[in-house]
Amino acid sequence: MISSPSASSHTHSTIDLGLLFRQAAANNDIEKMNALYSSKPGLLNLVGAKSGYAAIHQAAAKGKLAAVKWLIEHHADY
Repeated sequence: MISSPSASSHTHSTIDLGLLFRQAAANNDIEKMNALYSSKPGLLNLVGAKSGYAAIHQAAAKGKLAAVKWLIEHHADY
C-alpha cells in the first residue's frame, strides 16, 4: 500500500505540533501554547504516543501552575 505524501506529512505535522504543545506546557511557555492552540485547537487534549500524557499532565508533573491554569481555562481534559 502506497500512502500519499499529503496524508503522511499531515500525520507527521500533527505529531510534531502535539509534541511542541506538550513541551510548551511543560516549560510554562504560555505564548507558544496560545500560538499553537490558535492554529490547531485539537492539540489541547492530544496525548503523546510514547508518554501517554497530554499537555496538562506534563505541566502538572513539572509544577508549571500557569500552564495548568491556562489549560483548565481552555477546558483541557484532566
